[in-house]
Amino acid sequence: CEAYGVDISGLAIKLAKTPPLINSKPDPDAQKLPFKDNFFDLVYSAFTLEHLQKPQKAVEEMIRVCQPKGKIIFLVPNFGAPNRASPCFKKSRIRKLVFGLVN
Repeated sequence: CEAYGVDISGLAIKLAKTPPLINSKPDPDAQKLPFKDNFFDLVYSAFTLEHLQKPQKAVEEMIRVCQPKGKIIFLVPNFGAPNRASPCFKKSRIRKLVFGLVN
């Protein structure tokens, strides 16, 4: 098994390499991944998309580097939950929480 990681955080990369289980690339640009087309059989993203200005570009890159029969896994917050709101949510977060808990 061979694994690669891409992260904007130098500390995260350092921790991922201890013990050295992951080949990490310090590249903060999720919209231009430093890998060839169809390189991976599995692409995994955890709690990243909600922080990006253009998450669709990152998803397109993940599709590009994933093999045609590969798997892509996203782990993201449940913004439908009463206590969660996406970064682009423009309405009242307090109102969302109150109405979400009451309904």
